[in-house]
Amino acid sequence: PVVVLGKSESAVSAMVQTLSVFVPGHSSNHQILGWFSKPLNITHLARLKLVGLKRGPGNVIPRSVRSYVSIFDYDASTLTTPPYKGNHVNSIVRRQNKWKDDRSYLAHVHSVFLEMASKAFLFFHNFCLNSPNLTRSDDKSQPKEGLQSRATKVGFLARIGVVDCDVAIIEYLVEVVKMQQMADYQRVNDMGGEDYPPSIRLDHSHCNVYQAGSRPGRFG
Repeated sequence: PVVVLGKSESAVSAMVQTLSVFVPGHSSNHQILGWFSKPLNITHLARLKLVGLKRGPGNVIPRSVRSYVSIFDYDASTLTTPPYKGNHVNSIVRRQNKWKDDRSYLAHVHSVFLEMASKAFLFFHNFCLNSPNLTRSDDKSQPKEGLQSRATKVGFLARIGVVDCDVAIIEYLVEVVKMQQMADYQRVNDMGGEDYPPSIRLDHSHCNVYQAGSRPGRFG
């Protein structure tokens, strides 16, 4: 999840609205909140993917939550997040790209999204559906993915141009598709109730702090 932290509700909400284009699978399980004035807790992370958080003396992000979110400090213009190595995100934020207006840049962003979606489609239909030994990584009833299965999966993704941190992005897109299909199946069969409740998947990674506009290759 990404937390946009700041004092101004209008500024933070506007930033959340801008970033919402990067959140796939909008649903009750993938919530976006423009402004949240209460303290975050670990259970919020099951559903929240992007949230604007009010800065205040009584609304500090607890350490238990801070370890598992990326934080954009709007007031300080800093981003605390795990380092990224890959192609897709770099293509979106590369400074060398020159765009005559926002519409041209947004069209480029959508073209990158289309490429990612196409690769996720190939991965899901050509690999996941034909690999019975692979299970969801958060399925506690199944053994964890073996090293050989992992290597086979990474090898397949590399053949379609997905490497490094982009592997996790494509895997996440596939998980979103799976959750949407399960929810659709539930509705079509009139099973009632809400969407399948998400489990809390926490990935603790080392984070770096990036200053906006500090130098090429850094955030901004």
